[in-house]
Amino acid sequence: MIEQLLPEFFKHSKDISPRQRRETLIEEMSSLDGKKLTCAKCVGNCCTFTSNSMRITPLEAVEILLFLEESKSINNELILKLEKNITEFRLDKETSFGIKKNYTCPFYLGSCQGCSISRGSKPYGCLAFNATETGVLQGTTCKSNQTLLESREDFYNEHEKYLNHYIKNTLQLTWEKESIPVALLDIIKKGELCSPQI
Repeated sequence: MIEQLLPEFFKHSKDISPRQRRETLIEEMSSLDGKKLTCAKCVGNCCTFTSNSMRITPLEAVEILLFLEESKSINNELILKLEKNITEFRLDKETSFGIKKNYTCPFYLGSCQGCSISRGSKPYGCLAFNATETGVLQGTTCKSNQTLLESREDFYNEHEKYLNHYIKNTLQLTWEKESIPVALLDIIKKGELCSPQI
């Protein structure tokens, strides 16, 4: 589906892969794991409505969809799950002053089970949000490594700016950043126009 919708995306992904653009964040996570600053026993509040308001770019949405496409997970069950998530947390309703809404990520597997999206496809913000002390169980002292996020963004700025612009224009998206379920469902529905097998 994605390759037919966005052929230009694949030409540019050969130069710099999604995994490559996440490498510094993944290395930092692995380094923290080695220091026992791990999420392994945490209930994952950062993925639930108590703490999560993650918004992603068109590029991040496409890369999640590529992961889901490879694992043959783009189907009616996924669409229903995204729709239910959007309705439950009223993500389709406008907010005043651009306030982000909290929601439980549809890929959160439940307490201490983590996320079903691989590190090579996760949103950058998810990868940069890590434990700051050992033995974390509730995620109350976790935080985002803004310095690492900013340096990663600066390094790939031109490349990602081009791809976000291309994806947004090609698919006629009306958003720069959106919640994960809204972003994915919007692109999936655009793909249905070209790909009725979804």
